[in-house]
Amino acid sequence: MNRGALAATFLASLMLAAQAPSRPAPPARKGPPASTEFRRTDPPMVPGAQVAFPALDTWVQGTAESAFAPGTVYVFEFFGTNCSHCREWSSLVQELARVNGAKGARFIAVTDERPDVVRAWLDRPGMREAMPWAIACDPDRSAMNTFQNGTFRNFNPRFFVVKDGVVQWFGHPNQAEKPLERIMAGDWDPAAARTEAILDSQVALAKARLDAMAAECNDAGDWSRMFVLLDSVIAALPERAGQYKAQRFLIMIGLGDRVDEGYAYGRAVAKDHAGEANTQRLLARAVLAAPYTRRRDVDFGFECAVAADRLSGGQDPKAADALALAWFSKGDAPRAIEHEARAVALEKGAKQRREYERVLERYRTTDAGPAPIKPPPQPGQATPPAAPGAE
Repeated sequence: MNRGALAATFLASLMLAAQAPSRPAPPARKGPPASTEFRRTDPPMVPGAQVAFPALDTWVQGTAESAFAPGTVYVFEFFGTNCSHCREWSSLVQELARVNGAKGARFIAVTDERPDVVRAWLDRPGMREAMPWAIACDPDRSAMNTFQNGTFRNFNPRFFVVKDGVVQWFGHPNQAEKPLERIMAGDWDPAAARTEAILDSQVALAKARLDAMAAECNDAGDWSRMFVLLDSVIAALPERAGQYKAQRFLIMIGLGDRVDEGYAYGRAVAKDHAGEANTQRLLARAVLAAPYTRRRDVDFGFECAVAADRLSGGQDPKAADALALAWFSKGDAPRAIEHEARAVALEKGAKQRREYERVLERYRTTDAGPAPIKPPPQPGQATPPAAPGAE
């Protein structure tokens, strides 16, 4: 999970939960309480790992293979015929396959869907021309479990690049161009990507643990155990400490109901991580956008948003979006519109760009001011579906 990739943060999850209708409290969760201790655990799937050619059930398109051809670069792409995310990035995947396929790379798309479903999808006008590489079905998810789930992530990465049975690189297609270029040129050392891949796997593992704790705390109406777990995650993952501290701050000024203590903590985090654009941006959005924040210190949120945009050199669409929100919260719609338009221009992902365009339209058509604050949900209602994690 790359820092700039998409993913689901606790803040975004709370925003979605706030928009969802109330529902009856779910049944009490069974089993022992979630542990408040987090320890690093290395994943089985890392760059440099040896892998066998995956046992793929049915080859819907292309020549069936069961072993890696010496010297050939294989790119396994995990996809779904109804996956909106796959459609969003399909043109990029096509270009990567065209460029690297011409150099000898073997692209194999893998899905867990039934062969008849995939064939019917391919029979739609233009589909075979748009996706001319090999397609195989993995109904028991053995390949997915080995590759994707071996990273502790079950959705992203989608690309796995293997040569001579050694995993060279994996990640999102939007990060694949440069690694593929070097792998095809023979100028790539898997160790170069290993450290970051392992760290990202720790973040994914922490997210799963925090998700479980968030649900438990929400059911109980008591977030004290979440603070203990977050402190353990912060200690275990110092490389991402600012990110998790920002999200601890989010809970303190919101669902955790420790507002004064929370703002003192948040200001200390902003000072201690003054050079981290991502931390500053998360602090800003916690103050300015989280629906359950019990008090909005707009000036503090504005300071953090300005810092995030400055630290990113004005080139990060997320930071530009946060600064636009800060100006809108202060009542300055023209400046909010200016910076949200910049976020739209900087954003490369079609889905996120549409979201920024929607926000831009709102800034153009509604009165500027701080976002409304929603009352916290009753225990068991509007359960946050995700907990703090990397974006």
